[in-house]
Amino acid sequence: MTKVAFAIAALFLAACAADAAAPVSLGAGETPASSEKRAGDVKDDGDADTAAPANPEELAEALPASGPGEWKWLDEQHFDGAPQCMDGSKTGLGVNRSPTGSKKVLVFMMGGGACFDGQTCAIADRALSANHANAEDFATWSTTDGKSAVMNRERPENPFRDWNYVYVPYCSGDTFAGANPAGFKGRPQVGFKNVAAYLPRVVSTFRDADQLVLTGMSAGGYGAAYNFVQVQKAFHWLDVTMIDDSGPPLSSDFTTPCLQQKWKQTWLMEETSPVEGPFPLGFDRTSGVAGPGLKALVKEVIAKHPKNKFAFVSHEHDLVMRYFHGIGHTRSCGAPGLLSAQFFADGLRDIRTIDSPNFSTFYGPGSGHTYFTKDDAMYGATADGVALTEWLRQLVTTGDEAKRVPATF
Repeated sequence: MTKVAFAIAALFLAACAADAAAPVSLGAGETPASSEKRAGDVKDDGDADTAAPANPEELAEALPASGPGEWKWLDEQHFDGAPQCMDGSKTGLGVNRSPTGSKKVLVFMMGGGACFDGQTCAIADRALSANHANAEDFATWSTTDGKSAVMNRERPENPFRDWNYVYVPYCSGDTFAGANPAGFKGRPQVGFKNVAAYLPRVVSTFRDADQLVLTGMSAGGYGAAYNFVQVQKAFHWLDVTMIDDSGPPLSSDFTTPCLQQKWKQTWLMEETSPVEGPFPLGFDRTSGVAGPGLKALVKEVIAKHPKNKFAFVSHEHDLVMRYFHGIGHTRSCGAPGLLSAQFFADGLRDIRTIDSPNFSTFYGPGSGHTYFTKDDAMYGATADGVALTEWLRQLVTTGDEAKRVPATF
């Protein structure tokens, strides 16, 4: 890999970090082997209990009230001091209550990349030097991206405009999948546990919710897919809808097992696995055989939750993700790499072979990255004559959205 190519890769990763206001990194690295013990029982049989929690004494304390339509930052003290960034600092949660009294909730998981080796974590560390996912950073975010795209209350075409919003910041560098208090070179990478710490009080606050959509962009898109089971279990009386923006669940044909293995080991993903049986990422610890990858994990979750709706949106030639997944296709499974546009598109086509009636995909043209944080990206997106906003409206209201947009890809 030439210095020029490396610089280009770093540029795109840094751009993603700046866009997400969270750590971004790409690379590969090895750290402690995961243990047999899981972080918690997060399995779910797919059947939501229809009754909302009835007894307040059985719930955690609701989060403090805030003005309708106004963002409020809740620091780590509201969550027993648990939520932690990979630089050791603490983080919290953002809440914006509906101005109309809606009982619908949008949980948005922020993106920003991943840290799992020297070069990727170096990029993440630089991003963290400017962003610690704290009250000060949130104040800036809440006046920019916090009023854009899926959280823009001024756009009549936004299907979430009058919903309650919950903002989950990203600073763990582990796509919200980690449970490792000593991740790469001792960095705490506990994004999955952060989500678990938020859930009791979020559930208590929205115990009367009648609909919940769990979504996220980039690393947060992966996080939404990976954390779906524990969120569904927490909101057991609802059939949670999951929408992954630009976190492509590629199979091992497109995201190599050597790269998956480094994520799995660095973040102790086997402890947080949302699926039963052998963990599908990386290599099986007993046989050494490569697993089928992210696609298989998502496919199993979808199959076990037939009452829920799942969706994935992406640009056809997403350049950031082509760099991210390209790492595993380099000789060292660690140097910067770039998937061809055609190969990445083949991976997106392969995702569509998850042939379930409760799974939908929307692939927009171009090589951009993410839709859900910028107005121009979300409100200008069309494919096959279908506007992304209209497709989302159908997805979360009537349920008659086209399962594949564009129909031929």
